Amino acid sequence: MQPSAVNQSFSNALNIGTVFAVSAALALALLYVPLRGARHFSSLRSRVKEVAFPMRGPTLLLDNGLVVTLLGGRLMLVSLLFGWDGSVLRMPVKEALRWTRVRRTRRVATVIPGSTAPPFGAELEALRARLGVRLLIAMVREPKTHLSLPANPRWIVTLTASRSFSAPNIELFAREMDGVENFLKRLVFPYNDAATRTTISGGGGETTPLDMGTTRVALPGERLVGVGLWKRFRATDPVFQRMVALTLVLTTTTVLGGLFFQGVGSLIVLIVLIMGGGLIGATARTRRDGFAGGLIFGWGGTFLGFLILLPLEAVQQGGGLLMIGVGLLAGFAGGLILGFIEGLFGAVAGYVGARLAKKPIRAQ
Repeated sequence: MQPSAVNQSFSNALNIGTVFAVSAALALALLYVPLRGARHFSSLRSRVKEVAFPMRGPTLLLDNGLVVTLLGGRLMLVSLLFGWDGSVLRMPVKEALRWTRVRRTRRVATVIPGSTAPPFGAELEALRARLGVRLLIAMVREPKTHLSLPANPRWIVTLTASRSFSAPNIELFAREMDGVENFLKRLVFPYNDAATRTTISGGGGETTPLDMGTTRVALPGERLVGVGLWKRFRATDPVFQRMVALTLVLTTTTVLGGLFFQGVGSLIVLIVLIMGGGLIGATARTRRDGFAGGLIFGWGGTFLGFLILLPLEAVQQGGGLLMIGVGLLAGFAGGLILGFIEGLFGAVAGYVGARLAKKPIRAQ
């Protein structure tokens, strides 16, 4: 039996209405999420000059020039833009958004709490404690070479703040805003001063701002940040370097154990998991960090190991491209599932290592 024309028309109308309703719900959700995020900034209402709602998150331009963005509801970015003379630029919020995007700038240096760059590492650690966040990173950037013009900012200094499972406390930030502003100004001063000294022309004794973009400067005692991956990796925190190295060791052990040592491969992997998780926990800041670091180490190392191991086994067995592709998909799925299970072993080892090292449960 053929459906009647009335039923067919009703079915088409119902399908169109369903698509329209879903589209409208998604559009309302996209509008609601930034507005909901803007509620977190209620304590800054008296200092706000302009507001924007891009896809990355609500962005405020404050009366002192600070550009505050709540990225994804979890990361708070606080930026100051400086001119060629070192003064704070107060530009429209849409223009400030363009310059706080990574693709328009290149990184000059990164400062982390407790780093060896005096005195900013200790100051950043104290600021992190006052803001009540677990992660606080300061970064100095400059426009890319083809954008280094007198009309554009010379330096973009950004603080990235985050807590584990919630947005940073904006009320604490409002109370510490003057301290944040002063820290960003003092952080950029040595870079601006060094760049100015190196761009004095030999003839007239005047500065040549157009030449500043080609000069890379760094603070005394701070490692230069290069364009190569290895140089960027060496500029990171030693704890992060240790976790990456141990993750690669676990990946290598998983691959070699699966290919050549099937009998004792699982035992070797378990030993690496326990020892690596314990080392990460012993150097972590808190027991929670030790647990999280061990979980990332175990999960990441196992996932990469399976992602490499199963396609290699397909190659060893003489499989074609189809079998290699199937092995890659199986490695991806198996790495996610088994990686989480093995990651729990690493997490427990990390927690125990932090506990034996007498680390606190929470950061003070």
